[in-house]
Amino acid sequence: MVMEHHYLTYIAALEEELRQKNNKLSLVEETESFLPSALARAEENRGCMLGARP
Repeated sequence: MVMEHHYLTYIAALEEELRQKNNKLSLVEETESFLPSALARAEENRGCMLGARP
């Protein structure tokens, strides 16, 4: 019974670690999908600002 409790505790800890890693991976994926469009907008804004110089 004690050994079974140990394994259940261990499995719960692994599940929590997996959830945390999954959340981090989701943030990385969101960032990777956001960066190209953010970079493109920054380049467009930079071009507009440079083009506005006399």
